[in-house]
Amino acid sequence: MTGFSRMPDPAPVRSFAAAIWRAPDNAAVHAMIDVDYTAAADFLARCNARNGVKVTPTHLVGRAMALLLREFPEGNAKVDWRGFWLRESADVSFVVSTENGRNLAQAKIDATDKLTLAEIERQLRGRATAIRNGDDGQNAAFARRMRGTPLWLARLLIGATLFATRRLGLNLTRHGVPRDPWGGAVVTAVGTLGYETAFTTTIPKSDCAMYVAVMAVREMPWIVDGAVVPRPVLRLCCTADHRMIDGHLGSQYLAGLKRYLSAPETLLTAEEAEKWSAEG
Repeated sequence: MTGFSRMPDPAPVRSFAAAIWRAPDNAAVHAMIDVDYTAAADFLARCNARNGVKVTPTHLVGRAMALLLREFPEGNAKVDWRGFWLRESADVSFVVSTENGRNLAQAKIDATDKLTLAEIERQLRGRATAIRNGDDGQNAAFARRMRGTPLWLARLLIGATLFATRRLGLNLTRHGVPRDPWGGAVVTAVGTLGYETAFTTTIPKSDCAMYVAVMAVREMPWIVDGAVVPRPVLRLCCTADHRMIDGHLGSQYLAGLKRYLSAPETLLTAEEAEKWSAEG
């Protein structure tokens, strides 16, 4: 279960942003980066061959975001009427498509920063299979509640649930309501749908400060040593809740994503890196 501790000294501009905006759906900011995917492509081929898994750019981005949530914990936070609260775990959610793309669900991987890429791939594959088969309790229960429920009643139920959990601090996990359903970041692979550039929306009351949309890898012109050459390029489109991520912190996350994906060996755990070095 995710725990929280009070943020000791939030910057004044952060408090101002939280006071002037009341929900993340009207405090969203957007940014985009392109990353030379050459090194990552070679790394993934070696990683998958070693581990017998199918790690994709989505897993790389999820692992990178988890490490950045740990490196810059101010972004791994939530804000409510009492103030700012830091997560004690770097959890990342991945969006899973269901019903042949008609529906979406999220699979949160706890403590993503402590997992290897292979472990992330296996956990996410297992969660996605369970969700699509209707065996994932949290998502299945939510789908049952939403199907056939009038919109006005759905709004009342969701509002009451949010009031109980966010305002009153009640723990409703025994009733199928997770305490922190989204974690600190959400990663979604919208590039599989054919989009070259697309930004996700922030979800009101999700308490998630960063959403990263992963585009498909495309060959694009790239400048290398002053010459224009074709390179595989991965585009990431980010949406952030400005109440928790300002321009300075956002730039650290974007620079961190580019740093990790340009040198993907840094995404290995210490134990993995030592093993890879010993095996050659």
